[in-house]
Amino acid sequence: MRQLGVVIVLIVLAVAGWGSAFSIHREATVWKQRYENLSEQFSGLQSRYADLENAYASLSWNYSELQSNYDSLLLEYHGLQEDYQTLQGEYYDLLDRYNGLVDDWNKLVEDYNNLIDEYNHLVNEYNNLSYKIELISQLYDPVKYKQTPFIAELKYWLRTDRTDQMEYVDPDYVCFHFAVTLMLHGRAHHYQIGVIYVHGYDIVTGEEFRHAINAIVTHEGLVYIEPQTDDIWWLENHQEITPGEAYEFPGFENPIYVQEVIIAFNY
Repeated sequence: MRQLGVVIVLIVLAVAGWGSAFSIHREATVWKQRYENLSEQFSGLQSRYADLENAYASLSWNYSELQSNYDSLLLEYHGLQEDYQTLQGEYYDLLDRYNGLVDDWNKLVEDYNNLIDEYNHLVNEYNNLSYKIELISQLYDPVKYKQTPFIAELKYWLRTDRTDQMEYVDPDYVCFHFAVTLMLHGRAHHYQIGVIYVHGYDIVTGEEFRHAINAIVTHEGLVYIEPQTDDIWWLENHQEITPGEAYEFPGFENPIYVQEVIIAFNY
């Protein structure tokens, strides 16, 4: 019995030892697996760490380059800022000069316009003076290229002239104006036409007579023209009208006793 008990105890101890060994083996297997997993993870971490170190080194180099570029750009920026401030100062100086030049230009334009106005005024005065000189020249100077017409030619020219169609307006355009107008037209045609002013009175009514007519020497002799009607007449032997005699004038009913004859413009 005692031996049986020992055997049983041994069997129990053997079973217990086997179970414990199995448990230890299984746990060792689990830890081994964990170790292998951790070892694999450690290897991965080492690889990633190496990659990070490489990336860090690259970034550090890039940072150094960027820092160097930044420092260079910063120096260039400060240089450009100084240049900008210098240029800005020059710009304002030029702006002041420009504004001064604009003011000078505007003043020159104003002076130019004033000079143009003065010039135009002088031109107008010159033209008016030239016209007056030309008019005076035509009135008082002999015709340069005088043509002496026959009476028939004179009558034909009078038919083409329009002086007789002017309107008589007292006192703006009266007999004297008619006579001067016809004279100017005639002298433009190279006829040496003059103007005489006759003062006298109507021998029938005694009414005062003041009248201007034209005179011209033709191939036939001296003739007179009534500029308001284009009538041509002459005295016996083409003599001149003289004071102290009575004459018939076209357009007037009665003879006129002449007291004075004024040659306003030579014929």
